[in-house]
Amino acid sequence: MFLSLIISHILFESPSALLHHELFTFSTLPLLLSPGILAFCMTATEFELIRRTSVVTLSVGGMFKEVLTVIAGTIVFGDHLAVSNIWGVIVTLGGIGWYNWIKIQKMRDDADGGKEGYEMMDRRGEGEDGPEDGDVAMNILSRGSGEHGKDLEDGVRG
Repeated sequence: MFLSLIISHILFESPSALLHHELFTFSTLPLLLSPGILAFCMTATEFELIRRTSVVTLSVGGMFKEVLTVIAGTIVFGDHLAVSNIWGVIVTLGGIGWYNWIKIQKMRDDADGGKEGYEMMDRRGEGEDGPEDGDVAMNILSRGSGEHGKDLEDGVRG
């Protein structure tokens, strides 16, 4: 985008006219560059947020920003909200809270190791205790409790 803007500026406007304009000084240069730097930082932050969480989390954050904008508009500018707008803000905040509650519960379950089930593992190349090079032993490890996992392990080995 920068390249297309600079090329169009050079082709259609005079760069020397910009440098000789009375409003252009080197003290105004930060005012020209700061929006681009802020936009770049915001985009980099969004990419990092998506990498660490999900697109849904980014979308929920965007909805929260919209709610804050509506609330700030009512406080700062004295805008009046209709009853339907107030209900919309309440429902949106409730949905955001619900999403965050579900996400926290999932994170707690993952941290507790609460996943039940079995995992297949390839034990190739584990030294003297492991299988030979050509063999692949699939061990079934029980993450849950009970005798079912032990029966399955015995069935695979036996």
